Amino acid sequence: MKSFIIGQIFVFVADYIKAAVGAVGAALLAWFVAKNILGLSVTALLIVKWTMMVGTIVFVIGKIVFLVVSLASLQQMASQYNVEIQDIVEALQDYDLQEEMGHPTWTPEEFQRWLNAKRSKEETTTVVSNKTLFRERADAYQSRLRRIKSNLFTGSRTATCPRCDTKHQIRKDVRKYMCTSCRALLLLGEDATTEPSLSDCPYCGLQTAVTVDYGHFTCPNCGIVREPNSIECWTETQACPRCGEFVPSEAIYCKSCKTILRSDFPTFPEGYPVLSYDMDWRIGKDAIGHYHFARALLKGIREGTRVKSSVAEVQVLLSNLEDALISIEEALQDPETRSHVESVLLEIDTTYKALLSLELRCLQAMASRPANCALEILANEPHIRARRRVESILGDSLSQGGGIGNWSEKLVRVNRAKDTNGKTEWRVTDYEKLRAEVVRFTDWGRSGIPAACEVHNPCGSGENQ
Repeated sequence: MKSFIIGQIFVFVADYIKAAVGAVGAALLAWFVAKNILGLSVTALLIVKWTMMVGTIVFVIGKIVFLVVSLASLQQMASQYNVEIQDIVEALQDYDLQEEMGHPTWTPEEFQRWLNAKRSKEETTTVVSNKTLFRERADAYQSRLRRIKSNLFTGSRTATCPRCDTKHQIRKDVRKYMCTSCRALLLLGEDATTEPSLSDCPYCGLQTAVTVDYGHFTCPNCGIVREPNSIECWTETQACPRCGEFVPSEAIYCKSCKTILRSDFPTFPEGYPVLSYDMDWRIGKDAIGHYHFARALLKGIREGTRVKSSVAEVQVLLSNLEDALISIEEALQDPETRSHVESVLLEIDTTYKALLSLELRCLQAMASRPANCALEILANEPHIRARRRVESILGDSLSQGGGIGNWSEKLVRVNRAKDTNGKTEWRVTDYEKLRAEVVRFTDWGRSGIPAACEVHNPCGSGENQ
């Protein structure tokens, strides 16, 4: 805290000196013009003098108030994420994280994971000079000051979470906000005096906290486009290919037979921005919603393994697998949903089996040719972290149902080098562990799972459940 205050004082003094030099220059110019060109009287000159003095005093007071507000805001953020204020300052040096925290959807656990990962990375990097660190921190302070200044002029509103009654003081222009107490998604309209209330989805029944003036939005669970407090689906319908029931055209699944109807979730789908699959949409799900979303992603991955053929496309599928595992982890938080999740464990393993085989084929076809940064992302295996958390939660349940158990990691090794033109190249140096993992999954698939798991309806709990 002490170092942070010193840094803030440094920024304050630097800004004041810069402004003071400009003010003195302007004052001398104004005095010269008033006296020698305009020929003002002594009284008028005194008025000009005192006006400039008062302006300087107001400027200093404003800076002090601004500094106090900045400190209070950063302290509030530190309390929100349950970390030290110095950690918040470090986070603000990351531009992407600044944007995320300006629209807060991070939980304290997610922030702590980011912080641990950052510190772990810093342990392996070269320490820069104190002068460089000081300059970087000064830039971070100034960036935060500009953000707070923007908040002051934008104004704020009070939004009360209808699930836990927690009051939140947020910017007026924020339209989506996550309650930091119960993690409920709050959808807020333009009228700052209107409080959100729970609204039932007319198709799946999910309760979403939304203000009556918000307008159309996508249900986080079933994916239909709906309105606040509307009892009808604002959409066209189609017949479920399995049971024949009529379902909304945007629905992810049929609520009658649980068949997955959608497996693609583009960033900018047709109908955007009303139809949106952004991070806020994912946050708004309950356990059942995460369960169906994971199944939809798994279906999309299996479909992708039949048509994709490049390392970049494999990287996208692995990213989708990470999202599916994160949703599985969220679904496991509800004891009532655990049995549903355990029923798709074989589906997850068979999906990963197909994805590993595709990855091996792509690397073999690529041979020693260089690739872009997708190869680095592939080697980093971001899905493994999510898988490890699921393995920790499920324990012995992973293998009791006939699953393969724990997944191996660090299957591919790559290196980075510069070509003759100075362009960065990525090359595979070793993928023998990947080959061995494919063999392990293939042997498991031949002897350890029912035949139904190898087709498009994995163990009766995939698309047709």
